[in-house]
Amino acid sequence: MSLSSFIFLGILGFVIAQIIYLSLKMERVSDELEAVWDFLIRRAKVAIVQKGFGTMHSQIKINVESLAKILPLLTQMLPFYADTLKQRPDISEKQLFIEFEKKFGDYIIEAICIPSGNMNVGECLIMVMEGCKKILEATQGAKI
Repeated sequence: MSLSSFIFLGILGFVIAQIIYLSLKMERVSDELEAVWDFLIRRAKVAIVQKGFGTMHSQIKINVESLAKILPLLTQMLPFYADTLKQRPDISEKQLFIEFEKKFGDYIIEAICIPSGNMNVGECLIMVMEGCKKILEATQGAKI
């Protein structure tokens, strides 16, 4: 083997090692990001209960007064909620939370969070998702 072959193999080995290292690092970052989303969702649920907007048993349930406050806003979000569940019936709460934030995050902040004066975006997103769930359950007569 020539010197250039050894150099090429050395560079190739280094590149492969770097790819493996970056792959492992990305997996760790992905796990940490998942943990952050889980934390944000749990924190929002706690705040909803502490502020009296809902109750928590096995799942968060928003109260009738809170649903009434956001009901006018849900008309544009309910089709998205229903379509998402239809297209992805096994979607997790976390994935649904992220989809709602991407689609309606700014609108929810302006229409619910800021006017309420004491709610963060996580709380508002969960209230909207739970409101959509309640309405869909009521209109279909069955739980989702």
